[in-house]
Amino acid sequence: MIRMNDFTSEPEELRRQELAAVERVFRSGSFILGSEVRQFEEAWANFCDTKFCVGVANGMESIELGLRALSIGPGDEVVTTPMTAIATILAIMHAGAIPVLADIDPATALLDAASAERCPTSRTRGLLLVHLYGQVREMERWKAFCKSAKIHLLEDCAQAHGAIGTGGTSASGVFSVFIRRRISARKAMPVRW
Repeated sequence: MIRMNDFTSEPEELRRQELAAVERVFRSGSFILGSEVRQFEEAWANFCDTKFCVGVANGMESIELGLRALSIGPGDEVVTTPMTAIATILAIMHAGAIPVLADIDPATALLDAASAERCPTSRTRGLLLVHLYGQVREMERWKAFCKSAKIHLLEDCAQAHGAIGTGGTSASGVFSVFIRRRISARKAMPVRW
């Protein structure tokens, strides 16, 4: 059997640290929020070189919260990529906004800048990048485009932990620590503002 995560193959020292963390949570009784989450939020904000990190339940919620924090909602448009999880599109819709799908660059599977630059209308309020496979491309171009179009730049960094240029250059950066991601704390979604 191929396991999704094989914790038995982890180094013994890492296993000891993980078990100690689990024991601290059980002894504290703080299964939701608590000091472990606060410490993670502070460490992740520091890692991302930003002021704040808020752990929330899932990726869809974190994107929705980022949109709502920027007052993007009913009737507003958000340009994004079709090469993403359905939760990205649903988050835009849950905020009341309208997803506008631009083409992807076939060489990278990331949002194609030329296509995205043709999408804004008078109702466009945001551009949501999805960094796939650890790739981050043309952030200076995206920032300049969003500034000139007077729209917010948001990032879904769920597959780009530690990639240079993620999360710290936009209005909202969302990272995933879901169990299948490169970094895992079982399940929590840090949101960076």
